[in-house]
Amino acid sequence: MLIPITFLFFLITERLFPRRQYPPIKFWNVIGFACLIMTGVITTLLLPASLMQYHLIDASRLGSSAAFSSPTR
Repeated sequence: MLIPITFLFFLITERLFPRRQYPPIKFWNVIGFACLIMTGVITTLLLPASLMQYHLIDASRLGSSAAFSSPTR
């Protein structure tokens, strides 16, 4: 959960306080978000099931909003 929050924080910070002018790239934010999602999916698929049974935070009370992130269901 910390990684998407950090991504959004830096995205907003970069918009509010730009430091340099970079050449414009079409759909740069969409590409960044797609890479973030792709990294999360690949990381989840690469972790062995024996490690996926342990959780640092009990997210069972979140209901269906957390169902897609829990492969042990």
